[in-house]
Amino acid sequence: MAILGTTYEDVLKKLAGLAVEDAGYEDDATEGQERLERHIRDAWTYVKQNLPTRYREMLTHCPGQLFTNIIEGTTEFTLDLADVDPTSVTVYLDFYRAWDTRTRSDAVEVEEVSVAGQVVTIATAVAEDSWLAIEYDYDGTSLTPVEEDDDYTLQYNVLNIAAYYAGREVFQRTDDGSIMEYVTSYKEDTDSWLEGLRTGDTGIPVLDNVKLYEDWDTPATGIRNISADRS
Repeated sequence: MAILGTTYEDVLKKLAGLAVEDAGYEDDATEGQERLERHIRDAWTYVKQNLPTRYREMLTHCPGQLFTNIIEGTTEFTLDLADVDPTSVTVYLDFYRAWDTRTRSDAVEVEEVSVAGQVVTIATAVAEDSWLAIEYDYDGTSLTPVEEDDDYTLQYNVLNIAAYYAGREVFQRTDDGSIMEYVTSYKEDTDSWLEGLRTGDTGIPVLDNVKLYEDWDTPATGIRNISADRS
């Protein structure tokens, strides 16, 4: 399973001068590659476990992506996150209560919803001034940057930890002196980033940019402000 598009070669680039065969226990390239890929998986686990709850949960589940200002007659809606589990998609049309009060009876009937990749289609066209919230599961390991303006933050920090794990293991096992300062700095940088997430000083744009129903303004009257954007 690929994680964030990160490969063992990316880890080697972070550890300049390390050959793939040096990363294993048997001085074998195949075994070295397997060890590096294991470090990537372990790094993904480390980062996930240390994320604030909101981000950690959003790596597997989108709790209601919000669509507002919908053009009358629209039937297709494109989800922000890829590798969607089509069986998990639940659509709420003009739902207006607190999000944690929703029940399956509030949702659009399953027979009226179809999913193709990231596109969700509902059988009945949406009326003007309506809004939609779509809840779904997806594979967070697929958050792979593909364009220059994509967000590399999550990938960068998983790679940092993978390089730290690999570098620490190699230098300790080969008795090649103390852990190199730049290897240690990879973990320090990521731990600093994780602390910034906890304090709200930084974020994960690829997830922050998903507009969620639960972040929508709820006036005391109970009427939704359908023009509100997520801050």
